[in-house]
Amino acid sequence: MQKKRKSYRLGRRPGEQRPRPLLGNQGRVGKLATGRDIIGGKTNQIRVLQLRKKVKIGTWNVRSMLQLGKVQLLGQELERNKVGICGLSEVRWEGQGHFITTEGHTMIYSGSDKQGMYGVAVWLHNLE
Repeated sequence: MQKKRKSYRLGRRPGEQRPRPLLGNQGRVGKLATGRDIIGGKTNQIRVLQLRKKVKIGTWNVRSMLQLGKVQLLGQELERNKVGICGLSEVRWEGQGHFITTEGHTMIYSGSDKQGMYGVAVWLHNLE
């Protein structure tokens, strides 16, 4: 009877912590994955680089944006929570399009042919 061989995640055995050797067609890159840059090919001279910027992304079922002042209220809430991109459902606007709010934020929306039904939108924070 054959003993069933246990498979390991990503082909590594438990306790094996060293990185795998590079394949023959892979070259080394100047930037490390940790956000550090190798200066002059020497690892003892390292400067830290900021490679990413954090962005909050969210969704919100607004349940209707047909009342006056709802867009401004939405903008205030999303600014207060520091949300950069927000997907909105049940917007209930007619047609498709986009516009820029008085605060400079962008709204992209798509709805049905009849106002008051369906509709989604994306709110993008002012990119200044």
